[in-house]
Amino acid sequence: MTAQPAPPERILLIRTDRIGDLLMNLPALAWVRAAFPAAELTLLLQQPVRPLMEGYPGVDRLIGWSPDEGNNLGAAWRWGKRLRPERFGAAVVLNPTRLFHAACFLAGIPVRIGYHRKWSFLLNRTLEDTKAERELHESRYNLELVQLLGLGSPQPLPEAPAAVPLPVPPAAAAGIESWLQQQGINPGEPLITIHPWTSNPEKSWPLESFCEVVRRLSQEGKRICLIGGTENRPRMESLEKELPPGTIDGVGQVPLERLGALLKRSRLLISNDSGPAHIASAVGTPTIIVAPKTHERLLKRWRPMGDLCRLLFDPSPETVTAQAETLAQCGS
Repeated sequence: MTAQPAPPERILLIRTDRIGDLLMNLPALAWVRAAFPAAELTLLLQQPVRPLMEGYPGVDRLIGWSPDEGNNLGAAWRWGKRLRPERFGAAVVLNPTRLFHAACFLAGIPVRIGYHRKWSFLLNRTLEDTKAERELHESRYNLELVQLLGLGSPQPLPEAPAAVPLPVPPAAAAGIESWLQQQGINPGEPLITIHPWTSNPEKSWPLESFCEVVRRLSQEGKRICLIGGTENRPRMESLEKELPPGTIDGVGQVPLERLGALLKRSRLLISNDSGPAHIASAVGTPTIIVAPKTHERLLKRWRPMGDLCRLLFDPSPETVTAQAETLAQCGS
């Protein structure tokens, strides 16, 4: 009988894209932790999203990467040199990238796992990328890939893995409660948060429609907080005269390490298809995503995990307001 190889003592998981892409790997992270409870688990991720995963249970270390470091052979050589002393026993590149396929090879990591594309000849365990032919959730694909780490017979996988919660640190919750009080929100007072921005204009609901929803919900006595990054400040300033008094301007005011706390504190998030929608679902807050009908198939793969997310395609502001009234009760 051939002896089974010893399980790796140190495992590196690499996911270097954005917030939603990262959070759809939480089921895969949970599987690796359960399958290899004694292993040290390191997650390499984009530096800007690192605050979201600080202190995440089951992940022992984080390594930040910035796109500014380059994406060429020189950068791969530097990363290989950096990773080699870590003596990882296995690495899983969850989003295909020549940079980290090469870096893992140059680091001498014995087990190198990833998709059969983008210099996959540098890997030694690969999975054909059939995502375009199938209509499964992205989290399912991530689970399939980490199975190549090996643990006896392959286990049946759900078509859509259950949501894995994102814990909210107590310090973040306390900081958000203090900030809300400064905005005139009393402890426990219901709050609806709205994120009307997206990096892709093709999947954006009109800003004037978001403003109409804010007006309608405010007329119903709801307190509304708008959020977004600092890059959205100019557009937010142009919208201020369109918004009713009492609307909280949180655009550029809530750092990523506190965003989960704000969304958990909220009864509901209304958003374009964007990172905050994934965070809201991960902290258990009901979410409405508004999107064009042309993105319906795409969102089947990329929608937030869990049962509390409702997708509305090309809706009217009246429809969104009515749905918000219903879903906000779920978050009470």
